[in-house]
Amino acid sequence: MQLTVLELLDAVGGTLLYGNKTDTFRYVSTDSREQMTTQLFIPLVGENQDGHRYIASAVENGAVGFLTQNETAPQGAVFAVNVKDTTKALGDLAAYVLGKSGATVIGITGSVGKTTTRQFVAAVVSTLGKTVATSGNFNNHIGLPLTILKMEGDEQYAVLEMGMNHPGEISYLSKIAKPDYGIITMVGTSHIEYLGSRENILLAKMEIEDGMKQDGVLLLNGDNDLLSQVTAHHKTVYFGKEKAEYPYEILSEQEPASFTLDSACYQIPTSGAHNIQNASAAVLLGKLLGASAEQIQAGLSDFETVGFRQKTEQCGSITLIADCYNASLDSDRAALRVLKQTNCSRTVAVLGPIGELGDHLPAILQEVGSSVVENQIDLLICVEQDAHWIKKGAMRAGMPEDAICYYETKEQFINDIPRLFQPGDAVLLKASRMYRFEELFEQVKQYQLQNKE
Repeated sequence: MQLTVLELLDAVGGTLLYGNKTDTFRYVSTDSREQMTTQLFIPLVGENQDGHRYIASAVENGAVGFLTQNETAPQGAVFAVNVKDTTKALGDLAAYVLGKSGATVIGITGSVGKTTTRQFVAAVVSTLGKTVATSGNFNNHIGLPLTILKMEGDEQYAVLEMGMNHPGEISYLSKIAKPDYGIITMVGTSHIEYLGSRENILLAKMEIEDGMKQDGVLLLNGDNDLLSQVTAHHKTVYFGKEKAEYPYEILSEQEPASFTLDSACYQIPTSGAHNIQNASAAVLLGKLLGASAEQIQAGLSDFETVGFRQKTEQCGSITLIADCYNASLDSDRAALRVLKQTNCSRTVAVLGPIGELGDHLPAILQEVGSSVVENQIDLLICVEQDAHWIKKGAMRAGMPEDAICYYETKEQFINDIPRLFQPGDAVLLKASRMYRFEELFEQVKQYQLQNKE
C-alpha cells in the first residue's frame, strides 16, 4: 500500500527530520539486506541487536526513508522520521494500514491448532475475496505487523495468527488487528511454565477480545473444557462436536478426512480428528460470512500443511510422519491417534520432550507416555534426556520395557537407525521445535532411501 510521509507521521506520532510530507513509500522492511526500492526501513532494537547500525545499508539497497529513535539521522534517504520506539511504531503503522484497507479481519489464537486453522480459514475466505494471511510463524509483535504491511490495499480479508507465551501479548496484537472475528482453537498446557496454570492460559487467550470491534464475533471450541464455560464480552458462537452452532459428525479420519456439518459433507486433504475440528471452525466462519457449501469446500480443498506439521512421506518401505514443528500434550495425543490409524504393519512413535513446561514437565510427559499405550503403539522411541519421563509414563500405563528404546541424545538415536525400523513401519517423529526433530526425519529418510529394497 502506498502511503505519504504525512500519513506516516499521523500513524506513528513521529517528527520529520528531513524530507517532505508529500514524499511517498510503498511497503515496509526491517531487514536491511533486502532489496527495498520504494520501501520504508524500520530499524528494530533488541537486547542483542540495534537495527540503527544498518540504516546506511538499507538506503544503499533502495530504502526511500527510515524511522529512527535518534534525534539526528544520516543523510542519503528521501526522508527520515524520529520516533520514541521503532517497534511500537511498526505496530502503530500496521494498525493504520489495516484500518485504511477496510478489510474484514479474522484473528486466530489457541494453544494448539492455530496455524492449521489459519490455513483452513485463509483458504475458505480466499474464495470470497482477495486475502492476506500470516505466513510461516509470523505471529508475534514483529511478524503480525509485517504481515499487515504487505497489504496492497484492495484486500477484502486479513487472516492473522496471534502467538504468545506471556500475558499481555495477545492483547497487544489484538489492539493492532482489531478483529471482526476472533477464533480460539484450544486452551491446553503450552507455555504453562510462564503462565502457571491452564486458567491463566485461558485468560491470556481471551485477550483477543481486547482489540475486537464492538460488534465482533468470537468463535470458540465448544469441545474444550475451559472455552465451553468461559464468559465472553462479545457475541459467541461455538464450533466442535458438542456445544456447537452446527455440530459436525466425522465420516472418516483417513486422508482425505470427511465430515458433515449442517447437512453438508466436506472433505479435507489431510487426516485426523483434530484437523476436522480445525476445519469445522473455518466452515463455521465461512457460513457466518455468507459463503456457500460449494465455496467452503473449494477452499478446504486448497488447504496445505505448513512446514513439518503432520508431513507424511513414503520413504522406501516405511511411512514417515514428521510432526515436529512444535509439540504439546494435546498435539502429541492427536498425532498418536493419527499414527494409530495409519495403514501399516507396525506403529513406531519417536518422541522428544515438550518445551516451556517448567515444573509441570514430568507429569505432562508421563501423560504423553500414557497416551502412547492408549493408542496401542507398538514401539516407543524416546529421544533427549527429559524424554525419560515419557518412557516412565508408558511403563506405568503397562507398556513392556522391551517395547521402549531410550536415547539421551539425538546422536545416539541416529547411530541406531539401521536396527530400529522394519519394512511396513509407520514412524511418527514429534517434539518441540527447540529439539529440531526435522533433523532426525531427514536422517531416517536418507537411510531408508539409500537402503530401500
